[in-house]
Amino acid sequence: MRVAGKHGRSVIFYLYQIIGAFVDGDILHFRVGAGWRRGRNRVPSMERGDLVLQLSPQCPLHKPISGANIILSLNESFLQRSLWNGLRANGSQPSAVITSVLPETVGFYTSLNLMLCGFNVHGIGSSPKWISRVERAILEAVERQRRLHKEWVGRTGRFIAHVCDMSNLVSVSNLCTALLRDTNIRVIICNAEAKESLEASSSHDLDGQFTVRYVSQSLLLLRLLQHRLVEAKVLSSPCPHWRIVVVTCSSAGMADSLVERMFNCSHEEPAAGSGLHSFRARSNAEMSRLLFGFALSKFVASEPRLAPFCSVNIVQSDMLSEMVNLNADLSHQSSFLRRVFSLFSLSPVVAALHVTDVCLGKRVENMNGHYFRMGEDVTAISEQMQEDAKARMGCLANSPLFNGVPKPAISLSREKQKNVWICTLSHLVSRTFLKAKVFY
Repeated sequence: MRVAGKHGRSVIFYLYQIIGAFVDGDILHFRVGAGWRRGRNRVPSMERGDLVLQLSPQCPLHKPISGANIILSLNESFLQRSLWNGLRANGSQPSAVITSVLPETVGFYTSLNLMLCGFNVHGIGSSPKWISRVERAILEAVERQRRLHKEWVGRTGRFIAHVCDMSNLVSVSNLCTALLRDTNIRVIICNAEAKESLEASSSHDLDGQFTVRYVSQSLLLLRLLQHRLVEAKVLSSPCPHWRIVVVTCSSAGMADSLVERMFNCSHEEPAAGSGLHSFRARSNAEMSRLLFGFALSKFVASEPRLAPFCSVNIVQSDMLSEMVNLNADLSHQSSFLRRVFSLFSLSPVVAALHVTDVCLGKRVENMNGHYFRMGEDVTAISEQMQEDAKARMGCLANSPLFNGVPKPAISLSREKQKNVWICTLSHLVSRTFLKAKVFY
């Protein structure tokens, strides 16, 4: 019975991923992503206000694009120029922070895009080996773009590498202190890559996974916002604009209904020998980050010192490739299944373009608390469900066939958003990483 139950859960897991892949494929290739396979300077692209116009001569469908063959074109008229206001020194450039940068990932290509837009990028990695590879690859890619676009010479940003163990909150706190020395930060991207979380802690260490994928991310955001709030009290001039982007994935849809209790009971969960169990733990961490993103956007909107100059939006990026990496320890996982799943996965290059649009695009200037599923703004659906509890409790809405926010029964519950927000603040304040009086 025990074996049968294990295989039954595995079958459900794979069915969930395959169905979700087709839904994501519909969004990517037929509704939103069709533009990536055509000239991005055509009328629909101009009407949408797409910041990034092109990718490469070949279609990214079914195969990854490396830094060696990417060709990027930017429509600079759609850049949000207010992000360049208030720089502390003449000739200085705005900065961005990306919490996880690994080769050939969303974080890598987003870093490249931001540098080509003129941003200095603080890239964070848990391993000196990974971060040195990223530095070399990004420098090569930027140099290639300069050869293709002579007008970009002297206008591209720098990559500033940081090595930080994201499973250690003291290390994250020290990193925040270092980042705050840069007064030109304008964009913060909260991103957790699967490969990095697997290296940072054991695949069966629930506390470690929860810390890497959620707690450390929220600590970094809140420490930077805490400094911003304290600074706003003494500054007479308007604060510079900030854009915060929380990158998540559809694995949040596999979270359990008591996700807000993760702070209290994650260490009590049995460390079963199944990859599915560790996947559930990471799903809970992803859902916690999603709930926190919504709660943070509400806090920003209600705080007079932040609301005029700060926004928080959520972007769902890579789905299937993330899940395959996370579940590499499943007993019947094979290279064949990896190849099959890769046919459905969203290319990290395309995902990074959507993240770049939300970070720098003029069309999201007045957006806060919006959820973008691979470039498609599904916030309108979410708002209707937040007002109608019955609508978000249906089986279809909480299945992978639903093309809105994953598992709205949990993610769109204001009560759960509030609980995660309170638990996160309490956890970090009790360990003296945050000052209670700033947020309460």
